[in-house]
Amino acid sequence: MPPTEQPATLDVMGGLSVAPASTPSGQGAALSARFNFARHLLEENAGRANKVAYIDDAGRLTYGELDERVRRFAASLRALGLRREERVLLLMLDTHDWPVAFLGSLYAGVVPVAVNTLLSADDYAYMLEHSHVRAAFVSAPLLGTLRDAMAKSAHQVEAVVVSRGHTYDGTLDFAELLARMNRGSGSTPPARRGARRARSTRTRTSTGPLSSTASACSG
Repeated sequence: MPPTEQPATLDVMGGLSVAPASTPSGQGAALSARFNFARHLLEENAGRANKVAYIDDAGRLTYGELDERVRRFAASLRALGLRREERVLLLMLDTHDWPVAFLGSLYAGVVPVAVNTLLSADDYAYMLEHSHVRAAFVSAPLLGTLRDAMAKSAHQVEAVVVSRGHTYDGTLDFAELLARMNRGSGSTPPARRGARRARSTRTRTSTGPLSSTASACSG
């Protein structure tokens, strides 16, 4: 670490707050007071567009594809009405969609509430009540548990987006949502299917060991 570089602290505005670098002359503020980690990550890897960033059971995701999807995800949050510092729940298995959602949230200045996928509906109901998330992004095998949690919680989740699986009444499809976005746009998202809040009977799917693993590649 260079002598003038200062530690960074978390900033709920979607990045890191970096203390200005100090110099012997007392002149600092060379570093930005607000640093967006997701934007920095994309910029740092802009020259590696064809390099593999993540691998999961469905295939590989390059840095170029990651850049595209992160920006589209950020645009989708704006299209859904999310504003800076508001929260979204990430109840997602270990696939490419997870880093896209996490980094896309940071890129947009939205706070991702990433939660353990092995908890109960009661646990998630508590999290919904206390985090006040406006939207939830969920892997299809975990949608039933989330629906149970929403039924137990008085908090209204305005949008539920399903990753890699069938959607139900009141939900959106993750891939379809991103496909309809232009990079950096505020395009209108696809219409939700049915009511805003899904409460119908569902079939329980196991939340056991993950069926796929997304791994970051350094090369």
